[in-house]
Amino acid sequence: MALDASTGSAGVSTDMKTQAEAKREALDQCRENRGQACAISVAYRNQCAAVAQRSTGGVMGSASGPTLEVAKAAAKEECGDTASCQIVYSACSLAERVD
Repeated sequence: MALDASTGSAGVSTDMKTQAEAKREALDQCRENRGQACAISVAYRNQCAAVAQRSTGGVMGSASGPTLEVAKAAAKEECGDTASCQIVYSACSLAERVD
């Protein structure tokens, strides 16, 4: 997941084979969404992730966790004001089977 807090732009990628591939895709999406200072905020595997943003825009928080509920709560906490921060994105990666 890539974010640009100054513009509120974001980019995400899921189900990529490598972390490098996932980061590259997320950064590309963030830039396509008018991000100018995009940076990776969360990289996750076999987990869930969420992004929270204040209703006034700008300030964002992102986090990952073992469940969607944990990731959402942590993202709102990182956003800084759990009352005014709303979840704007959440997803879980597909579990990978290890043989």
